[in-house]
Amino acid sequence: MKTRLHISSRREGGIGVLAPEGEIDAVTRSILAAALSEALAAPGTRLILDLSGVTFLDSGGLGTISDQHRAARENGGMLSVYGGDPRRTRVLWLTGMADWLPVHPDLTTALAAIRER
Repeated sequence: MKTRLHISSRREGGIGVLAPEGEIDAVTRSILAAALSEALAAPGTRLILDLSGVTFLDSGGLGTISDQHRAARENGGMLSVYGGDPRRTRVLWLTGMADWLPVHPDLTTALAAIRER
């Protein structure tokens, strides 16, 4: 079976960016959880999750993002999200996650905000 989720990572101005591409659902959310957990392992890590390549995000994926955000905060770090297209992050606003999870319209805004904290 072909994996429906690929995750790449890069650094932008000294900040880590994790970029999943494909579907985040019950089958693939463990892949995202492992990648986020590894990227956020060091205390104080600041990370941006780039959802611009995500084609589907279910409630399990939202739970994974929520869990990793909480773990990052407990470890003195931060997880922020951007999606490029507002349709990618709309579910974060509709579910109320954007009330406590930093959600940004683009990478430039996300980088500026995460540097301020």
